[in-house]
Amino acid sequence: MIASGTPVFECGALRLPPGPGLGVEIDRDALGRLREQYLKCGIRRHRDGVAHMRSARPARAGKRPGS
Repeated sequence: MIASGTPVFECGALRLPPGPGLGVEIDRDALGRLREQYLKCGIRRHRDGVAHMRSARPARAGKRPGS
């Protein structure tokens, strides 16, 4: 999804460019294809993060913030 190439790690970190930004360009076409693939695959229909959270915090209500 990054059109500007693979980021280079030096000493376990990314070198940031001297100017503003991170020095990467998003490939919006690739991002769009991945979004379509995600919407078609059906994973989001069966995803239940609340059940997993209850294993760590049993009192978890499963409500969305602001509701």
